[in-house]
Amino acid sequence: MYIRIGIVDDHNVMRDGVKNIIEFNSDYSVIFQASNGKECLDYLEENHCIVDILLLDICMPKLDGFKVLETIKKRYYHIRTIFLTSYEDNKHFFNALDSGVDGYLLKNIGYDELLYAISEVSKGLAYIDKRMNLSFKEYVSDIEIPKEKLTKREKEIITYVAAGKLNKEIAFELEIREETVKNHLTRIFHKLNVSDRTQAAICAFKNHFIDI
Repeated sequence: MYIRIGIVDDHNVMRDGVKNIIEFNSDYSVIFQASNGKECLDYLEENHCIVDILLLDICMPKLDGFKVLETIKKRYYHIRTIFLTSYEDNKHFFNALDSGVDGYLLKNIGYDELLYAISEVSKGLAYIDKRMNLSFKEYVSDIEIPKEKLTKREKEIITYVAAGKLNKEIAFELEIREETVKNHLTRIFHKLNVSDRTQAAICAFKNHFIDI
């Protein structure tokens, strides 16, 4: 699978090292690098956002990773995002998950796990650095139980979402229109009080609506 990657980090050595790891050990292509969030967003706008996955640092000049992520969610919904950061604290981690990031990796991650994380995120799945497992369990434990239960059809759809299926794939599997899938997802997001697919899958799993 040809995957186009952008690396956004204010440390040149870090960017070059990650680029070398990715391109030497896989068929993935790093198509651009940026030293801050503003430079990243300018590139996406000027080049019609030709990227599949962004590896983002959190702390950067001009625009930080969270500001970039916010814009990505609004303008470039097809781009998958991974925070590649040195922050191991719950505050940054929880904020990242609440913001809808697709992956959270620590910078001293091994190259095998880095490539595996990119592969998983490219399939529409979420990936959390294994060293954040305890924090992730704490995050999930704080998710409130929704007041409304999901219907049988909604449970089917969120199960497919958790497996990384796209709307058109879900529609094909369930033999319904893609627009119907979108409508179901809108209701699911409302019931679970979430704003994106990753958060919906986490919330549904936490509350035993699905088993993944």
